[in-house]
Amino acid sequence: MDDIVDDLKVWLSAAVTYQETCLDGFQNTSGDAAASMTKALNSSSMLTSNTLAIVDQMSTVLTSFQLSSLSRRLLAENEVSDRREFPEWFHHERRRLLALSPQEMKPDATVAQDGSGNYKTISEAIAAAPEKSNKTSSAIEKKILDAISISLRLLFFALSSLSPSVIDHEAEEEQHENK
Repeated sequence: MDDIVDDLKVWLSAAVTYQETCLDGFQNTSGDAAASMTKALNSSSMLTSNTLAIVDQMSTVLTSFQLSSLSRRLLAENEVSDRREFPEWFHHERRRLLALSPQEMKPDATVAQDGSGNYKTISEAIAAAPEKSNKTSSAIEKKILDAISISLRLLFFALSSLSPSVIDHEAEEEQHENK
């Protein structure tokens, strides 16, 4: 952060110096060129000087916050090399659920269009899932269905693909809002 502010101060100081040097070049000219140039650069010089003062004060304030860095750390920053490994931020309970195969999992609900499950549609399973719960609900779907918008945090396994997918309602809402 200090480097960025220092660079900004240098650039603004250079702009002030350049403006003064420009005006110095008109000192020994005849006519009204010097007066015209002074008038033209007056507001620019004031704005540059004011900006330099603001940056200097901003630097003082930011230093008082003792910020270590402005860089951001992405949630999936750590590379995931194995299908069974998950990023650090992924909660251990969800890691455990995702590590299970559909055959090992004891789902909270089974979705099957043929009626062999608890629910015929994913929408019915979602409607029956508790809204205010810290527990991750799980469901097995017997047939892969098209992606749908979901308002709860659920874990779905598709038996035909044997690959789990987590549907996070917060991420879904963000994607829906950004469309």
